[in-house]
Amino acid sequence: MPGVFAACFSMFYLLTLDDKFPNSYLSMTTKKEDGGLGGTFATQAVAQLKSLLVTLVIAILSGFAGGKLCSFDFWKPMHALFRDDDHFHHVL
Repeated sequence: MPGVFAACFSMFYLLTLDDKFPNSYLSMTTKKEDGGLGGTFATQAVAQLKSLLVTLVIAILSGFAGGKLCSFDFWKPMHALFRDDDHFHHVL
């Protein structure tokens, strides 16, 4: 969650920058003559949004796939292996 907040805050902050920040700091906003991509701060914000969305999609899909794999009966051992009441009846 902090990463999502930081990405959103960074995108908002990049959209508020005009001439307050050096253009050569980010490769996206560096001029093409200087070896950069020649974009604006808005294009950098869009690139960060795309990377955030890709990260969230990968996280959600891998969590879904992992949860689906764990829900198969193959991974569930017999219930008899977890009968602790035979040994810990005095605790209850």
